[in-house]
Parts: sequence; C-alpha cells; structure tokens
Amino acid sequence: YIISRFLVGFFVAGNILSAVVLTSELVGPTYRGIYGLVVMGAFPVGIIFLSFIAYNLQNWRSLTIAISVIGLPFTLYHWFLVESPRWLLNSDRTACAKKVLTDIAAGNGVEIKQIPPLKSKHLGGSSKESLREVFRRPRLTRVVYILCYNWLVNGAVYYGLTLASGSIGTDLYTGFALSGLVELPAVALSYIAIQRIGRRLGLSIAMGLSGAACIAIHFLSRGALEYLATSCALFGKMCMAGSFKIAYIISGEIFSTSIRNSGLGMVSACARVGSVLSPFIVMAGESIPGIQFTIFGILGLTGGLLSLWLPETKDKPLPETVTEMLIDKSKKISIHV
Repeated sequence: YIISRFLVGFFVAGNILSAVVLTSELVGPTYRGIYGLVVMGAFPVGIIFLSFIAYNLQNWRSLTIAISVIGLPFTLYHWFLVESPRWLLNSDRTACAKKVLTDIAAGNGVEIKQIPPLKSKHLGGSSKESLREVFRRPRLTRVVYILCYNWLVNGAVYYGLTLASGSIGTDLYTGFALSGLVELPAVALSYIAIQRIGRRLGLSIAMGLSGAACIAIHFLSRGALEYLATSCALFGKMCMAGSFKIAYIISGEIFSTSIRNSGLGMVSACARVGSVLSPFIVMAGESIPGIQFTIFGILGLTGGLLSLWLPETKDKPLPETVTEMLIDKSKKISIHV
C-alpha cells in the first residue's frame, strides 16, 4: 500500500508538470497566462469535489478506491493530445513539428497549404542541455534559488492551510471545501494581476498578502475578533493559491525549452519538500497554539520579498536554450518596486 501511494504521488506530480509545460508551449505569449490559469483552475474544483466525496465516503478504503477509479478515463488522453512543436523543433524533429502544426491548424478550421521552413535556433546552446548549464551561470543560479525557495513556501503554506482547515472555526469537511472554493476567485484575480502588473510583482504581492493574513490569524484567534480568523485563513489560502498558479507560469517562462521539464521538475520537488513539512508545522500548533500560522506568515512574507529579484516574463518569447535565458536579462533581474 505504501509503495502504491508513493507511485501515485510520483506520477501525479509529473502529470501536472507535463500539462503545464505542454500548455505553455502550444500557445503564444499573449495567451500563455490565460491558458495556464485555465488548466490550473481545475485544482479548486478537485478540492471541492474531494471534500464532497470524503463526506459521503468516510471509510478511507472506499475513498481511496473512489478517487482512483475517477482518474482511469484520463489514460485515454494519450490518443488525443499532441506533442509540443516547440520541443520537437528543439529536438531537431522538424518533420514531426510540421505535422503537429498542421493538425492544430486543421483542428482550428484553418487550412495550411505549405508551412514555411522551420529552423531550430540554438544560439550557441544545445538541444541536449541539462540543468547543470544553469548552475554554471551565477545570474541564473540566483534566479533558480529564488524559484526553489518560492516553490517550497508555496507548497508548505498552500497544503498547510488546507490541512489546517479544521482549525479555522469550521468542521473538517466544510473547511476543506471552503479552502477549495476560495481558489476559484484566485484564478480570476491571478489573471488580472499577471496581465496588469506582470508575473513578478503579481507573485510578490500574492505571497506577501498571504503571509500577512496568516500572521493576522495568530492575533485574531483569541479574543473578541476570533470570528475574523476564519476569514483571514481563507483569504490567506486564496492569495497563496494565486501565488502557486503564478509560480507555475513564471517558472515555465523563465526556463528554456531545452530544460523546461527538468527545471519545473526541480522546483516542483522543492514544493513537495514544503508539502512534506506542512503537516509537521500544523502539528506544532498543538503544542503552541497559533504558531503554525506565524510560521506560514513568515514564509509568505520572505517569499514575496525575494520574488522582486525574479525577471519579468510577461509578453516575452520563450527562451529556447540556456543561452537565450541570459539575453536581455540584465535589466530584468534587477529589483523593481
């Protein structure tokens, strides 16, 4: 059973990353934000649906079987999805890339008589690059470290606030459903933020507000204003959910096509470390009431501050190689407030 649960987590994490990467590489800069948020908008729907199933199937074996069976039909996606033409071109599979573009055009009702010649541009890089190339460049190394920390914070706070649903003034099932429900407006607000103020500032503000809300819970959980603790917890979860979605988008746009999957895999692993730590942080509240929200608050505030050192990627073309990640980045990596 333990091995099976491990494999479920292993493959689900990879599935999420593949979906985000494929979406970002199939559309142009103008639509990357909205398409990415639409894909990740399925998260809150799943949380709400899970709380409903768990309420009606409170036996853990029945619940496990139910949520496993639900995922089986999605194995058929293999025969309907297309490969990323950007990745195919970067891998020197030009003929396959042309076929995919033709299929996409046909699906959109557009007839293409002849596709212009496609050329992969490596700009001194290689289609077989690895993450090691990033850590050989100090400026990119700093950005990657910030991304890793931000993903760890997102994982810890996002799942921590979800696990602490029963500690925000409601029962477990209602609190869990509400924590998913507040993510729906987070999708819309995230889209407005990344379109109006950009990815970097949107990420920073979302993480900062979540951190401030968590710290407020510590002071509101006792006394006459205790009823506001639930509102702050839900607001904090909404902001961190928005931050998580923006993190997916900005990370996918920072990493080049040659290492995008492995890059997102690395930062996602940091988020998994945060999610592993989250139940221990929540349990710390049993010994020191409210300390879990203080820790989440500090993590959110520091993550928001560090986000200001990330490059802005709004409306920028996706880099194809690690070398392209450095082009025109000197101005964008400086801090802007």
